[in-house]
Amino acid sequence: MGRSRLLAALVLIAAAPAGVFGQNAAAPPQLAPAAAPAPSVLRFRHVEPQMKLSVAETPALVRFVVDDAFPPWSWREGDTLKGIAVDVADALCRELKIKCSFIVRPFEQIGAALASGEADAALSGVAVTPETLKTFDFTRPWVLTTGRFVERKGARPETERFDPFVTQEPVAAAKGSAHEAWLRRSFPENPLTTFATDAQALQAVKDGKAAAAFVDAVRGAFWVASPDGGNCCALAGAGYVAPGWFSRPVTIAVKKGDNRLLNALDYGLDRLDQSGATGAILNRYVPGGVM
Repeated sequence: MGRSRLLAALVLIAAAPAGVFGQNAAAPPQLAPAAAPAPSVLRFRHVEPQMKLSVAETPALVRFVVDDAFPPWSWREGDTLKGIAVDVADALCRELKIKCSFIVRPFEQIGAALASGEADAALSGVAVTPETLKTFDFTRPWVLTTGRFVERKGARPETERFDPFVTQEPVAAAKGSAHEAWLRRSFPENPLTTFATDAQALQAVKDGKAAAAFVDAVRGAFWVASPDGGNCCALAGAGYVAPGWFSRPVTIAVKKGDNRLLNALDYGLDRLDQSGATGAILNRYVPGGVM
């Protein structure tokens, strides 16, 4: 793929600018210092502002099924279920003023739990594909996954960032992943080292065995800010969007034809998007940003 086409897939999100006074003007002394701008939040939903939801259209209880070994989306710490998807579900329930519960199942059993009626909605484990669309319906996406490079701090001048177009340095990725396949196609000149997991690829950067790792943006940002990252590394540049490879819409799945629940969830997700609650949850878990 040519450089121009790849650059077209590179999504750059600028931070929201803080308010400033004129160059020679002083702030009026009676004004309090301006608050720091909130982190910019990219919104992926097409919000339906006119959509209404009556009490009769709202389910009394929603049983969410989720994996508990997929940080930062969902995982368990002791007896506590945590993660981005879990917090979004909790916020949805508060927004809709309904009761919710969580059913934990291994990733590969989530679709079966939903199909059998054991659960009402799936927070993970059910991708949107032509096959799953025969059995399930999906909310509109509430976020889109991207790919990010992670590099070691101090590897180059502060004003520069790892650029696979220019540096052609060794890159690490998880073996057999869509990230690996995309790298091989897009940057064939760059030496590529593969590892069993994303965590091992990131550790290779920390240990100086690779110039950068290419991983899921959310997992990469979460690792950078975690004790495992040890303040060694940073996100390099902006996120890459590659539909058909690693970019996928993050949705909530329900049984086919359950329009009452589907409409309620979409209504709630719209409200969370409008209020900035979803963005705040993402920023809390991935301070480096999805994009």
